[in-house]
Amino acid sequence: MTSARPERLPGPSRDVPPALLAALRDAATTRIDDAVLDAHSRDWWPLALAWAHRGMTARRPAAVVEPASTDEVRAVARLCHEHRVPLTVAGGRSGVLGAAIPAHGGIVVSTRELRGVASVDAESGLVEALAGTMGPELEDALAPHGLTVGHHPQSFALATVGGWIGARGAGITAARTKIMPTPAQTAISAITEASTLGNARAA
Repeated sequence: MTSARPERLPGPSRDVPPALLAALRDAATTRIDDAVLDAHSRDWWPLALAWAHRGMTARRPAAVVEPASTDEVRAVARLCHEHRVPLTVAGGRSGVLGAAIPAHGGIVVSTRELRGVASVDAESGLVEALAGTMGPELEDALAPHGLTVGHHPQSFALATVGGWIGARGAGITAARTKIMPTPAQTAISAITEASTLGNARAA
């Protein structure tokens, strides 16, 4: 699908065959409306925001897929692999380096429907949360246990647990709490399984 907005990133955008789009619709919620595609063509990278302000885009995906279960994530990843179409994972898109931009086009997989806290062990402080869980949602789930996240980047209200782990979440205000440790999982396990955030701190 070609955007009406000029794309600024160099190089070709990978074509997505109609057969893949049809299969993706069967596998999970799949969005192709312009507003969603334009939103997922950028994150908070300043240059991408400047392009958007001028009516341009970095690179627009052909579709945004919103899986709601690990089975749906696996199905989407398998389909993209079979068709040799690039897949970009996006969470809150709060990063400032352009990592959530689908640089080669293809498909964006949004983790935003993979939300919730699977378990909280108040004694050890070990928390398991799904990748699309937002910072405030996690904090609210920990509060009844007398715990707090202990990781508060400037984008806390916009970022996801999966993003923190996958991109080693940092930020200006995280300097006085802590930077997310180096990921122990691969990127695919971080989005397909309940993501272990680490030890929460006592409030």
